[in-house]
Amino acid sequence: MMVRLLQTLGILLLLPAVAFMTLRNKHLSEDGPSLFFAGGPLVAGAMYSDREPDWSVIINTDNLELQLYNPVRSYRVLAVPVNGRLYAVAPNMSAVWRSVQGHWAEQAAAGDGTALIRVNGTRYSRRLIRIIDGDAIEAVASTLSRQYDMPTTWRSILSGNLWVFELVPRVRE
Repeated sequence: MMVRLLQTLGILLLLPAVAFMTLRNKHLSEDGPSLFFAGGPLVAGAMYSDREPDWSVIINTDNLELQLYNPVRSYRVLAVPVNGRLYAVAPNMSAVWRSVQGHWAEQAAAGDGTALIRVNGTRYSRRLIRIIDGDAIEAVASTLSRQYDMPTTWRSILSGNLWVFELVPRVRE
């Protein structure tokens, strides 16, 4: 009786785990991330090559797609346009369980900062620069509080609970 119960329990735990891993691996080979899983490289959409756009157009966009190159994975990230500049925010960095998709911010900080973003079907070459002080911190915190109803102060950014990256144009070499 006990063996049968353990077998049933094992199957009930194994099935969701296998389904989760299958979905995760499937998304890693697709163009762009899903809501819950990291995705593969961003391949669809025209590459933008004009002067720097006015990022205020993404104020009503909840997030953008960000692709890192090492490893090649894409993520949905929180976008914050402030004074014509574009920032990506990684909240809850001090939480033990951050995200099902793995945390892009740690990978971006550990890598060389090169990235690709896709906004409204257009791709842009970017370089991520982590911002830990300066005037931009207060402006990003204020925008998060106002735009996303996400109570944020510059202290939460300076404490490391919330990471902020500026997405600057990447100069082709």
